[in-house]
Amino acid sequence: MKKLYKLLACAGLILTPLLGNSQVFVSEDFNSGIPAGWTVNGFGTSTSGNACGSEALYENLYSSVTTADASTPTYTADGGQIDISFNYKIVDYFSNTATTGDWGVLTLEHTIDGGATWVADTVIDQTNHIPANTCATVTTFATAVEIPQGSNVQWRFAAAWNNGDFDLYIDDVSFIESVTCPLPSGLTLNSADLTSATFTWTPGGTEGEWAMEYGATGFTPGTGTSSLTTNNVMETISGLTPNMFYDFYVRAACAPNDTSIYAGPITFNTYNQGSFMDWNADCPTGGFVDISTTGTDLALADDGEAGVTIPFSFLYQGSQLITEVSVGNNGDIKLGTLTGNTSFSGNMANQVDGLYPWLDDLDSETGGVFYETIGTSPNQVFIVQWHQRCNFSGSVGAPNVTFQVQIEEATGEIYYVYDDPVFGGSFSGDDYGGGADIGIAGPNQDIDVSNNDMSYLMDNSCIHFFYTDCPNPVNFTVSYTTANGAGITWDAGLASEANWTIIYGPAGFDPAVTGTTITSGTNVAVLSGLDDLTQYDVYIYADCNPGTLQSTGGLMGTFTTLPNCSDVTGLNTATAVDSLFTDWSWTESSGIGTYPSTGFNVQYGPLGFNLYSGTTVNADNNFTDTTFDATFMAGGVYEVYVQAVCGTDTSNYVGPITFTMPLTNDSTCLAETLPVDGTPYAFDNTGATTQVNENTIAPPSTGYQTSDGWGNSNIDFTTWFTFDAPASGNVQISGTDIGFDGQVAVYEVTDCGDFSTYTLLGANDDALDGSSGAPDFSICGLTPGNTYYLMHDSWSSFTTGVYSLSLREIVVDAGATTGIINVCTGDSVNLFDGMTGQDAGGVWYEMIQTANFADSIFPSAGLAYQVFDFEYVVTDGCAADTSMQQVEIYGPSSAGDDGTLTVCQNEPLNLLNGLSGNVDLGGTWFDPSNAPLAGADITASGIPGQFNYDYITDNGVCPADTANVVVNVSPSCDYLNTEELFFGEMNVYPNPTNGVVNITNFGSTDVFSYQLTDVKGSAISGKTAAITGSSTTEIDLGGLEAGIYLIEVYNDSARKTFRIVLQ
Repeated sequence: MKKLYKLLACAGLILTPLLGNSQVFVSEDFNSGIPAGWTVNGFGTSTSGNACGSEALYENLYSSVTTADASTPTYTADGGQIDISFNYKIVDYFSNTATTGDWGVLTLEHTIDGGATWVADTVIDQTNHIPANTCATVTTFATAVEIPQGSNVQWRFAAAWNNGDFDLYIDDVSFIESVTCPLPSGLTLNSADLTSATFTWTPGGTEGEWAMEYGATGFTPGTGTSSLTTNNVMETISGLTPNMFYDFYVRAACAPNDTSIYAGPITFNTYNQGSFMDWNADCPTGGFVDISTTGTDLALADDGEAGVTIPFSFLYQGSQLITEVSVGNNGDIKLGTLTGNTSFSGNMANQVDGLYPWLDDLDSETGGVFYETIGTSPNQVFIVQWHQRCNFSGSVGAPNVTFQVQIEEATGEIYYVYDDPVFGGSFSGDDYGGGADIGIAGPNQDIDVSNNDMSYLMDNSCIHFFYTDCPNPVNFTVSYTTANGAGITWDAGLASEANWTIIYGPAGFDPAVTGTTITSGTNVAVLSGLDDLTQYDVYIYADCNPGTLQSTGGLMGTFTTLPNCSDVTGLNTATAVDSLFTDWSWTESSGIGTYPSTGFNVQYGPLGFNLYSGTTVNADNNFTDTTFDATFMAGGVYEVYVQAVCGTDTSNYVGPITFTMPLTNDSTCLAETLPVDGTPYAFDNTGATTQVNENTIAPPSTGYQTSDGWGNSNIDFTTWFTFDAPASGNVQISGTDIGFDGQVAVYEVTDCGDFSTYTLLGANDDALDGSSGAPDFSICGLTPGNTYYLMHDSWSSFTTGVYSLSLREIVVDAGATTGIINVCTGDSVNLFDGMTGQDAGGVWYEMIQTANFADSIFPSAGLAYQVFDFEYVVTDGCAADTSMQQVEIYGPSSAGDDGTLTVCQNEPLNLLNGLSGNVDLGGTWFDPSNAPLAGADITASGIPGQFNYDYITDNGVCPADTANVVVNVSPSCDYLNTEELFFGEMNVYPNPTNGVVNITNFGSTDVFSYQLTDVKGSAISGKTAAITGSSTTEIDLGGLEAGIYLIEVYNDSARKTFRIVLQ
């Protein structure tokens, strides 16, 4: 069978080349249907867009149509090599995407005996078929030995179905007999930039000259730009036009008029883009750019999609200029179309060309999908962001994730950036892409980064896709390690390079600065000069063109060397009561006498203990050890490690090996003591039984999630423990650390051997909160220091195994108040601000129900100015503690309304008479110079004018308030000249008053009348000739509202108004 050559994807027809002495048997593009002389069984022709040209040979194969064949006419061979070429494509019938590799078999075969026997020229099956939704070119040949001169030869395409439902296309078939000049093979594009491209090939025979031809994609050979090269199978063509697509062909020129058919075409471009797409975990320079408030909302519904035209074009995988994309709600972007359908799942080989940052069934109840182009040309960045998108099936407020795609105009590089990859809640299994397919699908490469796996996004927040002519190697493997060396292997990358540079050093080293460097021409390396028990990092770089072209980043791997002091092997254990017996084997591996063992360290602890936190025994050098430890618990499950000691050096700890102590606590009077320390201890009840009459103390059947009984009142595999009640008398008992489906009961016991003295105090089957089938409950009110019995039993009547028990003291502290909290009305207060020493997780309760109280925040707006009481309650199981807290709401400070007083020069006055409205007494008055006054009683200035007095009151909680009184000193009167004469001995008191005001004017011979009004001037009461110099006049303000009132005292000679504050 001939070697199968697969070249780049071919979309155009390979036309008949310019040949010397060659014979063309077939050159068929099927554009006119089935050619004359061909025989078909099942095959027809198709004009669908999936044909490699206008039409193609076509058949749909599935479970009901499993075979098809098409045969050429018969031709007479001339005894030369027959070069064979054809294009084919295999795609899914429904989706036109690439099929899986196990679709079936396509065989090209020939016969020279009239169909009696058929010989395969090439076979395409899952071993060599590369799934793709583009046409692939296959080339092979038949020799003169296989098809001798004069033979009548016929070819046949035979297809056989194996799996799926697919369409098979065959196109551009050629069978050309070259007399002496075979076809070059392995035509490869090495690199291309803006103006040049370099190609290599392998001679088909002994020829030393080749004809090259290139032109715009789709050109007809013979019409392009041609040149010859001699004895050089690597050739660079230059002078190309930037940013164009080209086809390149090469053929052998064996002798004058004797040339091969063309190899090719290879389609390439001058966009200066690397030949391969690679990826790493780098993030873009600007990181995550949130466009949820600035971008355009696509308003995608569940499973919806929308087309977007990007304001720039970018070259994708060297073959597609992309400006149109279709954005899907399910975390995907289809490229080159405005009408693509969103996908749901699957690896990248099964996806149409596109970007898949989080391919999963997402929903639309939360967030949105946005797009925006930022920056200026030629450095724009197109961004699509799935913002706070929920999983299916979602709901408003459901857990969600946020991520975006960034496409750079300048480089064509693509970034996936993950801002929040965690759903949490009921969808935590899909966190970090645990239910998503992440990668990229393209015409030339499909890259799977993560498929339903959390590990990548747990360690990284970005994916960076970029182009290179030299991709990194793949598949780092450690073959072996020793104390001072290691062997490693790897595979070549996409460039199929054959040379590599390896740099290695201690973990965390920078390969650009330090490390040991070696080169290799094979994919195997031995790393020497290492230290024992040391972790190393290795970076492997592809040398695609040694000294000129090397991959960036490198393939990174790690390993740890073995110790000089050899590890033990064959570790075994046995147990007896309070005793552990261990034995092992040990062989010196670093050279006899170099690192001999001098002893061993045996370290043990409870099941799952952290190495180096257990109990260590220094054993002698005889490969066995007996350890006695009275703290070993009956039926307890433990782990043990053993480490070799070689003088001052040690080996790794080997283990853990699990061992179980004898089950001696199957009897009540041999109960094992459990500490109440919160440590989970593991036990094994395999072999446990019940004692005579033990069933008489089985807890009652009260339910599975109760604390006073079990789901079923049966006992089968009981083991017994005791514990001492702690100072609080409260204990939490849990078996959830391992989660074995068991049940527990606690008893107060007078005589361990007499079940009639057992008093049940508490029992539990399943965790009270329903989170586990293992017991988890609390028991309170125990007498501190007293010993209590605990029974564990399997819930099942036929299942035993490893279970856990953890006992911890329950101590709850609701803290204490630091004092009443004062708050100004309208403000909110955190009740914890007045507490100290409290446990977290408690609940606040208010004694007077208010509308907006929530958690510890108490809003005071709209509430009465009084003291409010609250309780903080901390609960842990059956234990609780409560503390009180008080909050007093203060009303706003009020200095009253501004006012004006008109007085005579030198007149005594009370500034309060100038205020109105609600006035808080006890404030401070300030004179026109802002100096504080001793009180509200002052004497007016002896100079006429206006004087401003400020009154400021502050209750110590709310902000202070200020009122202003303007005192107008009249120029027309002087108190010393008039009012002193008439009112010098007159007293009005008390002021302020609670009801009655007294007026006296002792010693005066004048008689006065009075008039009582409110501040608006409305008369309330009055009396003539009521005030004399020989008696006290009472004015009763009882029944009036609190506020300011005016009493005008007058006679024919004088008049004066007094302001009275009624409280």
